[in-house]
Amino acid sequence: MQEGGVHRLYAGRLSDGEHVLDVSVSGKQAGNRAFHQQRSVTITKLPGRKYLELQLGPGKNMQNPGLTVREW
Repeated sequence: MQEGGVHRLYAGRLSDGEHVLDVSVSGKQAGNRAFHQQRSVTITKLPGRKYLELQLGPGKNMQNPGLTVREW
């Protein structure tokens, strides 16, 4: 996704309890440099709806993109 955007990755039901989400993102950044980010997050699903947001943006050192996972 160039220049931002939103894409729904999964819409379905999960049973209540703990789940592990493994995220792996590969791509190219400016200057045609390749990057790869991985993140593993444990979430606890309670009754009701849960949304997860994955965001790829500027990282701490500004040379590599940062990958964040947010629950809401």
